[in-house]
Amino acid sequence: MRNIRRSIWGLGIASLCAHCVGCSSDDTTAPPNSDPIITAVRFFPAQVTPADSFAVFCTAHEPDGDALLYDWSCTSGRIQGSNGLQPLHLNNTTENVRVFYTSDDPNGPTSIRVDVVARDGRGCSASAFLMVDVTR
Repeated sequence: MRNIRRSIWGLGIASLCAHCVGCSSDDTTAPPNSDPIITAVRFFPAQVTPADSFAVFCTAHEPDGDALLYDWSCTSGRIQGSNGLQPLHLNNTTENVRVFYTSDDPNGPTSIRVDVVARDGRGCSASAFLMVDVTR
């Protein structure tokens, strides 16, 4: 297990905590499988207000060349999915970017945690999160 903490500067400032879950197989004839690697998670715009939207980008790759699926979740608001707005969770997407919508409640949370899990479909995954401050 590996933990990484760093500050991400660019489109937004965020804390990134990546966690790679080791994967193993009892099948000795199966080709080796590596964990996906998340190198950055960032959001735009840098300032988010109530009833606002923001995009979160996850930069990840899989050393074995496997296609990645992404699971997204947030502690408040909604996530834009292919079937409209979804509450708090959206799984099995192929897109590495998602649009989130904050609550229009002026007394709502002052920060939103966004989690992303990148999975390779063969049992390996990596996860990361960032905190988005909601300015009142």
